[in-house]
Amino acid sequence: MQKKNSFTRWGAFMLGATILSSFMLLTVGPIAAETGQPVSQPDIKFVKKTYDFGTVQKGDKVPHIFKFKNVGQSLLKISGVKTSCGCTVPKNFTKEIQPGEEGQIEVTFNSTNFMGAIHKTIYVSSNDPDEPKVSLSLKGTVTADVIIQPPRNLFFGLVQMGQASTKSIMVKQAGSKELKVLKVEADLPFLSAKIIPKPRGNHNNYQIEVTVAADAPEGLFRGKLKIHTNIEKYRLIEHSVIGTVKSTVAAPKPKR
Repeated sequence: MQKKNSFTRWGAFMLGATILSSFMLLTVGPIAAETGQPVSQPDIKFVKKTYDFGTVQKGDKVPHIFKFKNVGQSLLKISGVKTSCGCTVPKNFTKEIQPGEEGQIEVTFNSTNFMGAIHKTIYVSSNDPDEPKVSLSLKGTVTADVIIQPPRNLFFGLVQMGQASTKSIMVKQAGSKELKVLKVEADLPFLSAKIIPKPRGNHNNYQIEVTVAADAPEGLFRGKLKIHTNIEKYRLIEHSVIGTVKSTVAAPKPKR
């Protein structure tokens, strides 16, 4: 009977020891195999991973600073910061952060070539073994009081030498302020522009007829229109005009 009780006490002791060991592993953390000591590692933690910049005007530059902290037990190293497009540029970022200290990543979004809802991603790489790459987000909406169509360049393509060629762009009022196109200038002597009002409802829209003159020299040309308006942020709008003048332009193939 005494022998049985001793086995029972031994079993209870071993069970208690096992539970205590498990508890210590959970509270102390991972154990290094070589030394038997707790593993010391960095741990990156951002205050916010998403920044909503709200609504901005087309052409505005939106700066933001993402703040983070090393909540681990060893040195945190930021090895790189990359973005989903060239419109969002990382300027400065903290490269080494001691345990308990804070760092920051400064980025700027350029809205010049965007309209509508925007979502851009910043990728942060570090030596945090549990989260070696963190994704941060910039989001918001880009609006404009003036819209140009086509938005970037007016392409003429191939132009027959000795013959004038005309194409158009539209300058549209998109905000509440009344738009007026005051004048349009071209920086090439064989380019000219004509302003044609095209009002629609309560908005003032303008068609700009751009003409390549018959005496345009042969070869590739890259010109620029300077559109002057009465809207403060859009006092001067520059729009590229691109094409090629050739002495012989192949006739289009007939459709079958």
